[in-house]
Amino acid sequence: MKMRKPILAIALAVAASQAAAEGNEEFKAAAVQVAIAANCRATYGQHDLFEAAFSNFEAVAEETEADLSELELAEMKQKLYDFEAEPEGNMFLEGFCKKLTAQLLPGSVSE
Repeated sequence: MKMRKPILAIALAVAASQAAAEGNEEFKAAAVQVAIAANCRATYGQHDLFEAAFSNFEAVAEETEADLSELELAEMKQKLYDFEAEPEGNMFLEGFCKKLTAQLLPGSVSE
């Protein structure tokens, strides 16, 4: 049985704490993108967006030499998949999902 938790808070707690330690703005931005995309995946089923955001996060972590092992990244990704958001979205989340999709998956956005 999956637990319902505020996925945004979980993702930020796991990823942004590392970003704060590194003091790298690009890393922090990638962590926030993962948090938003995880919520978009859980709420609206946007798996491609989550995969793109997480791939970007992994690339930024490698570029910035963040102290995250492949195992830690895999565990983080699995934890984000294990938690579900509340079934109802909200207008703010929907807007964030659309903007992040336009940024990370520009070919999939229709105007």
